[in-house]
Amino acid sequence: EYEKAIDDISIAVKLNPYAIHLKHEYISALILKGNINAAQSYCDSLLALDSADITLLLYRSYIYYVNEEFAFAEDFANKALLLNPQSAIGYDFLGNAYAREGRFLDAEDAYSKAISLQSAFSIAYFNRSIVRQKLKRFEAAKNDLDSALAIDRSYAIAYFNRAVLHKMSNDYKAAELDLSKAIAIKPDFAEAFLNRG
Repeated sequence: EYEKAIDDISIAVKLNPYAIHLKHEYISALILKGNINAAQSYCDSLLALDSADITLLLYRSYIYYVNEEFAFAEDFANKALLLNPQSAIGYDFLGNAYAREGRFLDAEDAYSKAISLQSAFSIAYFNRSIVRQKLKRFEAAKNDLDSALAIDRSYAIAYFNRAVLHKMSNDYKAAELDLSKAIAIKPDFAEAFLNRG
């Protein structure tokens, strides 16, 4: 289906080469299909024409992140935030780069800024919970997962991670309940939980 979407968007871009939102959609479709190199090339060609396009800067940050070039991911997230300091997604992407660099306090701060800008940002709560676990702040991590799940009840990985936190604190009943919710949404989590120790 991604192939058809890419073809459709490509035709739309050719018919209306000035519609930047179509170009953004084309990059998104390439990323979703896993064609990161094509997304990178196309994004770079568009950034050469407009280096102040915040969406392109964030796509480029994400592409660097996927390519495990975290310093560059951080740099492009910061460029986007200079242009729009109210971008919750920009802070989330910055937090992702910091986290992968092992800068957990900086990541926690970036995710907190994302949440302060967009209080219903379940992914930022989830991401902050991960770095709080790395910082051994387990209760705060669980609270973030509670917040993520209050926003999105279908967030399987949040149930899974909260089950792990419950298991770590010997609350097996709560762990079982959360794991059953995660498995109902995503059945392959059962084996993952058992192998996580």
